Amino acid sequence: MSGQHETTSPPRTRRSWRDRFCAVPPRPGRSAAVRERLADEARGHGDADLERAATRIVVVDFSLVPALARAADYSRHLVGLTDGGWADPESVLTDRIRRQAVLYDPAKTIEILVGESALRYPPCPPRIRRAQSARLTAMLCLRRVRLGIIPLNAELPTIVEHGYSMFDDLVVVDINHTEVTITDPRDVALYERITAALWRAALDGAAARTLLRRMGR
Repeated sequence: MSGQHETTSPPRTRRSWRDRFCAVPPRPGRSAAVRERLADEARGHGDADLERAATRIVVVDFSLVPALARAADYSRHLVGLTDGGWADPESVLTDRIRRQAVLYDPAKTIEILVGESALRYPPCPPRIRRAQSARLTAMLCLRRVRLGIIPLNAELPTIVEHGYSMFDDLVVVDINHTEVTITDPRDVALYERITAALWRAALDGAAARTLLRRMGR
């Protein structure tokens, strides 16, 4: 799905929400290239192409660990739970793990915000949860990745109703049966402001490491 998203919110209500969060315009990026790739690629390959094309990637999720931060066993377990109709699930898993090469690309900046809820209520057994916590701990050492954990007891400075990904000045929201692509600069600016607010509530560095250590026991 490409182009500007549709919304059922009344224009006046939506404008009020923007006024609160959109004082800063979206950062410039390679959105033209990103949008072209999204339009040309079939669904299922879009995110990988967006990740390769973007210079800045931001991922926020409270229900699942984002794909770029998943341990192999965690990804494999999710593939088994998802009704994707894949003929070769292992091939899907391999492709998703291969995408993590962007974490080491010196031309990119990457921000990953994970809710502690994604780790406290995982769709996987304890063994896999511990391996996933170890994976996130290791990622805290990556120089080009900013990883934050939003604690369950944090007072959120904004409302977050769903996870989302940002690729330069394009936003993708995944829901169970489809995805919504957002390109309107005012709406993209909304997600920039939400992201900045969430970082104020997140733990990173040593504090995040301590939280992950407790969860990995």
